[in-house]
Amino acid sequence: DDIKSKRFVDFWKEKDPNPTNEQNQAFEEYFRRVAYADENFSHYVEGWRSDRGMVFIILGSPDNIDRHPFEYDSKPYEVWQYYDLNHSFIFIDETGFGDYRLTTPLYGDLFRYRY
Repeated sequence: DDIKSKRFVDFWKEKDPNPTNEQNQAFEEYFRRVAYADENFSHYVEGWRSDRGMVFIILGSPDNIDRHPFEYDSKPYEVWQYYDLNHSFIFIDETGFGDYRLTTPLYGDLFRYRY
């Protein structure tokens, strides 16, 4: 447990954009994103474990979201666009109950440590 705790602390120290400050903005932003994901993307699983939640936590808010909840000839879907990355993520709700799943190829090793 001590080794895990040290790794955890070291990880967030490395991410701290302003180490001279008492607060670690990266750490606070991470937990803000987790809370947002839980509030907005929870369904069958906690929001932070959902596909949309994972993308949001890692990359932050997309620059644009195209929502298509009621298409005549397709399942509900969303397209999240990240302009700086020149990448879009497509999430489809196959069940019709709001369980949006990522369908586009993963961005690098984005989800390597997911479970």
